[in-house]
Amino acid sequence: MREQDDEQPQYRAEPPGASPLMLSVFLLLLAFFILLNSLSTYQDVRGQAVLESVKSTFSPQRESPSLMPERADLGEVLAAQQSFQDRLQSVMEGAIPAVRLNFIRAGRELEAVFHSDNLFVEDQVALRPGRGPFLDGIAAAMAAAPPGLRFEMDVMVGVADGAMPVGETLEAARAGLVVREMGTRGLDGSALAIGMERGHPGRVRLVFRVRGQDAAAQPSSAEGGA
Repeated sequence: MREQDDEQPQYRAEPPGASPLMLSVFLLLLAFFILLNSLSTYQDVRGQAVLESVKSTFSPQRESPSLMPERADLGEVLAAQQSFQDRLQSVMEGAIPAVRLNFIRAGRELEAVFHSDNLFVEDQVALRPGRGPFLDGIAAAMAAAPPGLRFEMDVMVGVADGAMPVGETLEAARAGLVVREMGTRGLDGSALAIGMERGHPGRVRLVFRVRGQDAAAQPSSAEGGA
């Protein structure tokens, strides 16, 4: 009986404070793993945001709707554009010899840039004497569009840097004068637009384009820019 009592397992008492110490270590490890998990999640989110930003920046841009009729003959369109360009260039050379037409927007538009003093009386909302034939020539060239196509013009006037002017300004009044003059020459008002461009005071930029009649309802690209 004595021997059986000796064979029973012996239990040693844990030193004081051992259980709180183990609990503290466990909680510390738990907090460490929670912190690691939160940092990992943050990096995943931030990495995804960076990836989306890169994809948005370098992905191919969606092409704007075609300005030409779906069934337009390419040869006819190119011939009309070339004829329009030749007539405009002739008008420019006759009125403002230093002005040349330039292709912009990947050849989809033509522009003529000159100082406002070449078209308007200085500091006035009035055309310079002898500039009527200049607008006559532009109107005639725009009215000669073949069936299914039409030519449009934006009158862009330059203003100083800073906030866009509000209300009736000299620049806005001059652009409006050109549009009204073109209207009196038989052009549809929907084919004409005005705009202001920051950073180019005293500059006038005429932008021409060819559009299909089925695209006539689309807004013009005229807008204020830097």
